[in-house]
Amino acid sequence: MWNFKMNMEEIWDYSYELLHEINQLISKLPESKFISSNQFIDIKNKLDKAKSLWMNVQKYEDQIYDFRWALLKRKILNKIDKIEDKSGKIINNQSKFDISAIESNFEEFKNDYQNFEEIEKLFLELLKVLTYEKISHMIEQYASGVWSSYYDFEKILKEMNEAEAKWVDIKELKMKILWD
Repeated sequence: MWNFKMNMEEIWDYSYELLHEINQLISKLPESKFISSNQFIDIKNKLDKAKSLWMNVQKYEDQIYDFRWALLKRKILNKIDKIEDKSGKIINNQSKFDISAIESNFEEFKNDYQNFEEIEKLFLELLKVLTYEKISHMIEQYASGVWSSYYDFEKILKEMNEAEAKWVDIKELKMKILWD
């Protein structure tokens, strides 16, 4: 462990071991089936420790940024695909519309990095797709008569107005509800 009584050779050895640990943790990330925030926190702590030893760890920080960016982008795009899936499969609507994990990942990413504009655009696109599909689902349920007591015409119109305020293109949905 780092202390002021360590001589230069010990600092060098410790620094070399620390870089090796960081490299191993980063290299194991793509192999992980489940990636938790704790893994990134562990790597960040080791990077901070390396910085305190005046080591250049920019390469590792860039690798972590690129990995997290690509992972979040893939999660967002996969969720958009899942939401827009029109294959007729019966999907639990709650899981189809649940984006809490992605929201959490996005907030963590936004808090950790200043360069998040591109991911933010993708996340906003996800929110638009989610809003559109929720309203479409409401209209389908209302038109079928099964959920007409839960999804009344006024509630659907209110949701549509809120969606328009968020710049969601709902022209098709308006035509759909007005023709039904």
